[in-house]
Amino acid sequence: MGNGLNRVLVIGNLAKDAEVATLGEKQTPKATFRVVTTTGFGENEHVEGFNCGLWGKQAESLSPYLTKGTRVFVEGEMRTRSYEQNGETKYFSEVRVRDVRLQPQGDGRGSGPLPETPSEDDE
Repeated sequence: MGNGLNRVLVIGNLAKDAEVATLGEKQTPKATFRVVTTTGFGENEHVEGFNCGLWGKQAESLSPYLTKGTRVFVEGEMRTRSYEQNGETKYFSEVRVRDVRLQPQGDGRGSGPLPETPSEDDE
């Protein structure tokens, strides 16, 4: 039954440059990157990192802009998968990105919007 909601919104900085790989028989491009964000302040400050995956044409065209330190807004849904390693089940969660946008840096000027690209739904 598909009546739930799984939506993740994150604004933060990239921990390192996005990495692009092609996966599967169709050689679909996937850009992976990590967004780190800080919430709260003082002794209540909390840093959280989000693994992100961007697929298809967006991955190819946007990855050159997704460099370490870049401030971004990411919207998507959380996905968790499991795999076996040395006989132990491991779990890995990432945001399956639907939209990513550059955000203004500290001076408010920012580096502008990312170029328009077709979404996965348009492919």
